[in-house]
Amino acid sequence: VIWDETPSGYNQMNFTRLDSLGSPIIEKIEVSIPGIYAYWPGIGVDSFANVHMAYRSDSGFSNRLTYTKLDRDGNVLISNRFFGTGGLPTMIADPDQNMHMVYPDPAGPGMSVEYLKLDQGGNILVGPLTLSVHVGNFRPHMAMDSLYYLHVVWAFISGDSSGLMYTKIDTLGNEVIPPIVVVGPPYCVYPYEPRIAVDLSNRLHLIWKDQRLNAEDIFYKRGENEPGIEETS
Repeated sequence: VIWDETPSGYNQMNFTRLDSLGSPIIEKIEVSIPGIYAYWPGIGVDSFANVHMAYRSDSGFSNRLTYTKLDRDGNVLISNRFFGTGGLPTMIADPDQNMHMVYPDPAGPGMSVEYLKLDQGGNILVGPLTLSVHVGNFRPHMAMDSLYYLHVVWAFISGDSSGLMYTKIDTLGNEVIPPIVVVGPPYCVYPYEPRIAVDLSNRLHLIWKDQRLNAEDIFYKRGENEPGIEETS
């Protein structure tokens, strides 16, 4: 578990490991730089039970995308490595134990959705690659299917235009399906916080928060993830 809190007048990033009953195996430790504001984390675990974490930190300038890696016992392997600007990442390990990350980058122009691939040493293998640039892009999320394709979704809101975007890429960041709108008016009003998952049949499951019924409700949509098969709304 990774989260930020403010115990000493600044946001610090914390980590703990629990068993399946919620009891701590590793007590809370601070993983961000003491005295530096840290926000908006993401976390991924590889097959060796190494923990990969990324978050925004404000060190020297704001919105630094910051990466830390711990082993299964909570020992720091890589501490607070900077990768440009960004925050709110989704992180997934592939079978080769490389880490894949998507995140929003506010550096401009607009808000971009970026993709980054790291090896176990925290070295950049691919990227950052820009998947989309739009003034109203928000909160990308990602899932990996059994063929190791990455499915990325994000929200966009700008004036009277809003919706959910989707793209499919391989583990080198190449487009398999270019960005397309998968939810649009009248089926969304200020969509936000999309989340995507893949089941054992590689079907795609999408949920998001929306205000089209004049309240913040959660909506669901399913896609087949096979060319030529019509999706189910």
